[in-house]
Amino acid sequence: MPTVKYHGFLFPPYSTIDLINRFQFVRPLTFYILDPLAGPELPYEELKTVPKEDLFVIVQHGEGHSHKEFDILLDILLNQVGVRPNHITLHTGCIYDPDSPVNSIGTIAPHCSITVEFTKNKFFNHVPTHHYVCLNRLPRWERQEIVETLLNRKLDIYGKISFASGLTAEQYHSQFSGSTSFPMYIDSVVSFDQGYQNTDVAITGAMFNIVTESAYEVSELRPGWEVNHSMPTLSEKTYKTFLTAQIPVLIAPYHTVTSARQFGFDMFDDIVDHGYDLEPDPVRRIQLVADQVERLCAIPLTQLQELKTQLAPRLQQNYDRMYYWAGNADGNRPRWQKYFSEAGILA
Repeated sequence: MPTVKYHGFLFPPYSTIDLINRFQFVRPLTFYILDPLAGPELPYEELKTVPKEDLFVIVQHGEGHSHKEFDILLDILLNQVGVRPNHITLHTGCIYDPDSPVNSIGTIAPHCSITVEFTKNKFFNHVPTHHYVCLNRLPRWERQEIVETLLNRKLDIYGKISFASGLTAEQYHSQFSGSTSFPMYIDSVVSFDQGYQNTDVAITGAMFNIVTESAYEVSELRPGWEVNHSMPTLSEKTYKTFLTAQIPVLIAPYHTVTSARQFGFDMFDDIVDHGYDLEPDPVRRIQLVADQVERLCAIPLTQLQELKTQLAPRLQQNYDRMYYWAGNADGNRPRWQKYFSEAGILA
């Protein structure tokens, strides 16, 4: 049995501990599972005493690893503690990171679990009453960009849009300058907890959901906005579309749609051209998304209603896929096995 230690967690990471303990290794190994947001409380001095050939570190967090704390932690692990790069794994909500200096095994299990628990949706294939919904509780540059583009193209008549709906008008205008059209509400100010609710017909009646994900890149063309996450990370925003039998169109970082497919979700490529997903320019990507929305809005609503009936089995599969991944750490086991095998440590 390996030695497994963890630090920085409010509750022990039982699923990861159990997964490690079910592998058979060629020799005694020591695994440290660390939450990077714990900062200086992490056992760096203790790590220095462990033989480096037997030391493996798993940096685990439910969100993506774009936070500066991850960079600080990796710098210390690599350059001060001396952990080997191929002995460090980022096990976070970031689902695509080809440039990482260490191993990366993204997971959607924790966030799927939270979304399923908070929404408690039963599968119901709602009859479309409008083409799309685009919800934006908090203001961000890419969210403002897509909303203004939809308004400028006069596509707002086909859908339901909110922007900065988590703020009152007074709160918004005290923090942001610009358009007097904002905030935009579907009904009223939306709290954090309400963000998980999917019962409003303004939401459920949409065929497509223009999802502005939690992560997006910065752009020199849009200065003055802070971005916490810049790499592909799926959140409840996308997961709610699967639970509500909708087709997602994503305002999200490069490669996010591709990564969602790799977790088994049907992105309905026969209906939506997700070519925008591989556009490296984050500003141009938004315009390509708007092109798709404009094309989809040209489809008569009666045709969409018929189409949704035809798509019911595939929409059900996405709903079922959400429940498959909810809390299912074993879903990541094949990638862990591949990693351990390539490291030469499996018995």
